[in-house]
Parts: sequence; structure tokens; C-alpha cells
Amino acid sequence: MTRMSSPLQTALIATGELIITGGNTPFLLDDPDSVWFVESGQVEVFSVRVEAGKTTGTRFHFFSVPAGQMLFGTNSSGLAPGRGLLAVGMVLIFAATLSQV
Repeated sequence: MTRMSSPLQTALIATGELIITGGNTPFLLDDPDSVWFVESGQVEVFSVRVEAGKTTGTRFHFFSVPAGQMLFGTNSSGLAPGRGLLAVGMVLIFAATLSQV
């Protein structure tokens, strides 16, 4: 089965950087100018407490992102104070800032 690519996905692959991430390398989705394309695997997104740019406490599962889909960074203004979104998974993803695309 061939997966269709959107123009944005094609641009991300062409201009973005390959990131290999796993359960031991989670990252905050805290940059509203960034977008991540999930090339393979799956990313789990959790709501977490954030203090001084670091996650603390319990992770609460928010949603899953399968291969072929994109994640967009956000600022925390739409979340409860002191909360953030944490991406965790065993995947290959391409990342780029929106200004690069």
C-alpha cells in the first residue's frame, strides 16, 4: 500500500531534519513554529506538568499519532497553567520549523 504525501509532508522531508526518538527521549511540543511528520512508528502525546521548562509528575495520555500524520507545536496559553504536551514514541520523524517549509 502506497501512502500519499501532502505538499507539506514532502517539504518537511526535503527540508527537515531526521529525528530518531523513543521512550527515553521524549520532547515537549512547546514551539508553535515547529511541525513534526511521523515517518514510521507511532507517537503518544501526554499532558504533563511543566516547571522551568522541565516535565514533572504523572503523564496523562492525551492522544496517539500514527505514521503518516503530523504533529504541530503549540504554546501553552491554550492549556491549564503549568501544563504542556509531551511526545513519546519509538519512531522516525522529520522535524522542521514552519518558516523552513
